[in-house]
Amino acid sequence: CRDLKKCEEERQAIVMESRNKYVYCRQCELDSFKSVRDFVEKLREKESKVDVLINNAGVMNCRKMYTQDGIETQLGVNHMGHFLLSNLLKPMLQAAGNSRVIYLINLDYRKGVIDFTDLNFEKEYDANKAFNR
Repeated sequence: CRDLKKCEEERQAIVMESRNKYVYCRQCELDSFKSVRDFVEKLREKESKVDVLINNAGVMNCRKMYTQDGIETQLGVNHMGHFLLSNLLKPMLQAAGNSRVIYLINLDYRKGVIDFTDLNFEKEYDANKAFNR
């Protein structure tokens, strides 16, 4: 999560509802490949498997910005960060046996078209088009 305060509030609600005390908050900034790698490294130090990964974070209709790795923010956070996280966690997901990865997405992607020659929208930035792809 990005906001540890909000994460802790949600964690407490999940613990109370599920009666599962093994729910934790960990920081992971999807706009930074380093943050994603650090998150996975720290998780590997404490856990041997991951049963469920829910990819839910995202940004929408933001002004033209770039991730710490130079990728247009909406592409970087909404897709590349999740892709890297899921792939780095793949061995831990496989170790769980019957694990699953869940993506919560906005269906506006159906309106989008990906221009593979201009992934960063350098030619003409449009926040809605960038989000929809």
